[in-house]
Amino acid sequence: MERAKKLLRDRDALEAEIEALRGRLLVEENGVGESGSLVDEDGFPRADVDVPRVRQDRNRLARLYNDHKSLSAEIEGAIHEVHAGSRTERSDAAPPPGRPNGGGPTPMAVETAAPAASTAPYAVVDEVSPGSPADAAGLRVGDQILAFGEVVASNFGGNLAQVAEHAKSRENATVRVAVLRAGEPEKLDLMPRRWEGGGLLGCHMKKL
Repeated sequence: MERAKKLLRDRDALEAEIEALRGRLLVEENGVGESGSLVDEDGFPRADVDVPRVRQDRNRLARLYNDHKSLSAEIEGAIHEVHAGSRTERSDAAPPPGRPNGGGPTPMAVETAAPAASTAPYAVVDEVSPGSPADAAGLRVGDQILAFGEVVASNFGGNLAQVAEHAKSRENATVRVAVLRAGEPEKLDLMPRRWEGGGLLGCHMKKL
């Protein structure tokens, strides 16, 4: 548990640095952002931005995004270890009165079986903008959405605005996205955020 907590604190600090760099690129560097041109219409370095610092900040951001992805994977593994230990403790405990043989499904079996509805895709990605948050997270055209944070098939109301609203509520925070890719499940960490394009995701989905 302590390892998971430390990893979460490390990720919070990393996300804070990411937002600080993005803010500097947008505010102090005249809105050049993460992908704006650094040359003027004549092909010379722009005089209104600190080109060397912008390049340095962009390189740092690229490394931070990779570190964030790796750290999120570590956090997932640490949390799974905690849950696995908890399940082991429960399975070793004595069965409750009236069930001397521990009848009925074990806690692990219950968790494995539920919820079945979350394994059904309800949308498919048909566009991903380069350089967008969706692109940085690894989302691809053709990915079928199994879960976008808390939005799964069992509570999806049939309107993709529900996904957009959830993304808005999680702006600048990590959202776990589960997709079906070429028939295989994949898990991604996507951070809805402001970027050079429109919206917080930079992708388009359609209902299945």
